[in-house]
Amino acid sequence: MMRVNTEESIRLGERIYRRFGSWEAAREASRLHDGVYLVPAVDHRQDDRKDDAAAA
Repeated sequence: MMRVNTEESIRLGERIYRRFGSWEAAREASRLHDGVYLVPAVDHRQDDRKDDAAAA
């Protein structure tokens, strides 16, 4: 389980926001399961490459 506002959870939130462009779009793409939004999985290596390109 991920704790709120840890460095890891903040990075994950930023990654999800960049991927979908808005929290509304992220919610629409996800499914609700036991009160938790499950976002479809992606290849994290693609996200890492985007992060590297954005930092350059």
